[in-house]
Amino acid sequence: STRFVLLFALLKTFLHHCTVKFKIKGTELIHNVKETLEDLRKLNKKIFFITNNSSNSRKGYLKKFQSLGLEIDVVEINKSEILSSSYAAAVYVKEHGIKTAYVIGGDGIKEELQLIGVEAAAFDEHLGKPLKEEEFMGEWEEFTKRYPVDKIGAVIVGYDNRFNNFKLAMAHQILRENPNCLFIATNTDATLPYKQGLFLPGGGCFVSALSTCIGRKPDIVAGKPSTLLLDTALSILYHDSENQVTSENKHETVCMVGDRLETDITLGNRVGVKSVCVLTGVAHRDQL
Repeated sequence: STRFVLLFALLKTFLHHCTVKFKIKGTELIHNVKETLEDLRKLNKKIFFITNNSSNSRKGYLKKFQSLGLEIDVVEINKSEILSSSYAAAVYVKEHGIKTAYVIGGDGIKEELQLIGVEAAAFDEHLGKPLKEEEFMGEWEEFTKRYPVDKIGAVIVGYDNRFNNFKLAMAHQILRENPNCLFIATNTDATLPYKQGLFLPGGGCFVSALSTCIGRKPDIVAGKPSTLLLDTALSILYHDSENQVTSENKHETVCMVGDRLETDITLGNRVGVKSVCVLTGVAHRDQL
């Protein structure tokens, strides 16, 4: 329709949720994804690939995309079109002058922290064997010798497929002993879509465990529907721009494309950008 053509012409930037929207069974592209992205580029549309999944760093996602035959424009790693909640959390920590952060989560969070110059503290030494409760005191003493609690400026929690009680206990103890330490969630997703209709516990489950333990909610959520990821995208988009663009004008030309009503579409509505809900992932037509 004429209305759609006019709207599409107005839009300059597309933020694509990329965890499920592009893939079937983990390795196969959904039909016409590559062609659609190529067409958007030919029309000089700016594309960002946004994910709440903190398991991988941007480098890790770049390798995955390349293995699927998707070409991603990357001038430098910090100018990547791929934006993850792990990257947004790392940027937030860096901007707040934090030198060391304790991590419950995958390698993606640790890699992003290290790339940005923040030390990633973690309790991973004993993942191969169970620990007894009476061993915790000794482990805590050894941990704090290496990472003094007053030097840990943030506890970052995301999806962790090696989560255990002692990782949680360490995070709880850090927040108890250092009231100035930030509690940061990469995301609060209840589930993580896997494949063939299977779901895993999402990052929000691990965040909720620590919230229950410490009796407080996260100070900041890096992923959708928090605006932090969108703010990061717009910051990259208009960095060193010769044109002074108001926040309102930026939002008028942005479209959020995703498959989760509670994250992707909620983010779009929250900040006033256009949004498109696709039915190739979590959302179903009867929910619209």
